[in-house]
Amino acid sequence: DAADWQKVTLPASLAKLGYADGGVVWLRREIDVPADFGVAWRFDFPACRAFYAVYLNGVKIFEATPANAIGARPSRPAPGKGVARQGRNTLAIKLHAHSGASGITGGAFAVVPYNPKFQAVPLAGEWLCRAEKVFAPLPRDADPMPVAPVKGVLHWMPVPSQYNAMLHPLIPFAIKGVAWYQGESNVGNPRYAKHL
Repeated sequence: DAADWQKVTLPASLAKLGYADGGVVWLRREIDVPADFGVAWRFDFPACRAFYAVYLNGVKIFEATPANAIGARPSRPAPGKGVARQGRNTLAIKLHAHSGASGITGGAFAVVPYNPKFQAVPLAGEWLCRAEKVFAPLPRDADPMPVAPVKGVLHWMPVPSQYNAMLHPLIPFAIKGVAWYQGESNVGNPRYAKHL
């Protein structure tokens, strides 16, 4: 029931929607897909600098997570078989954003038919919005977000690959440090847990 959801206009950052420090925010609207499209269509979504999930008619069809980092670039999710309908469809987007600068802020944003003779249906305009969780501002003395290293130290194990593979997927969660017991030649030693 979206009767008490706020009306908003997209594209807009979360800050412009009233969530200056980000949060978990739902966006929802009804879309009318022309009968000529049939069910052969997809979405164009802009980069939104957030983790998000896209639901069509109540079914999750796409997800951008910290692990796949898809939220940092435009995407083209397509409904699965049996999900898309001709005519009225309900589209919902759940944004998990750690900054008010995140959101649907610009770029290709439309329902796109696979048949090029038909025109795309823009998704910019009026939406409904509800915050599931509003984030409080970070304390003034909070540590800044880590910066990705740009130059490797060892030719066979560059620091950027370690950072990108192991640390970047955890951002924006706060971490003070990481400890591990390094080993290679004795990797089968069962005492690793005790050493750590």
